[in-house]
Amino acid sequence: MKVFKENMRTIVKKCGEEMELINKQYEEYTSPQANQIYAEVLINNKIQERNNKCAAIIQKYTKEINKYLEAERKALEPNMDIISSSDYQTRLSNTLSLLSLSKGKIDISSLEYIAEAGDMNTLNIISNAYSDNFELVNYARENDTNNLMEKVEVLAEYTKQGMDINNNTLTAQMAREILNKED
Repeated sequence: MKVFKENMRTIVKKCGEEMELINKQYEEYTSPQANQIYAEVLINNKIQERNNKCAAIIQKYTKEINKYLEAERKALEPNMDIISSSDYQTRLSNTLSLLSLSKGKIDISSLEYIAEAGDMNTLNIISNAYSDNFELVNYARENDTNNLMEKVEVLAEYTKQGMDINNNTLTAQMAREILNKED
């Protein structure tokens, strides 16, 4: 998630820089004095030309966002090769026995391999079986791939909203603030 967020910040920064360059190229047509120097038709054509270039940049970075989003989706899918391996199954059996013997009081780090494999079924079963153990339930919730994917999708949407520096709506401004906020 941190890497994904950093990638989104980079996209917003690059997009903003490219759009600033385009805005500077066309600033003589958007200045208050432009109406006194140029014909209105020329001004409108230049503004449209600028908007088209900015839209092309946004489209380019939207494709990049979607590429990162798809990669994140794949990374959050359960790794069935690991889950079905005998090593994993043996380790899981030992962990479940330990959980049963200790009545759910184990070091949470011993569950990391389950989360890394994306075995949400097992994490949810453990969470439900030991629902009185806040630490276990919280760990399962924090590592739930559905929740993580929702956060990633929301962050991608914020990035799409925030990368247009010409958009000064409250939504776009808030999106940029969220992306720039440190974790």
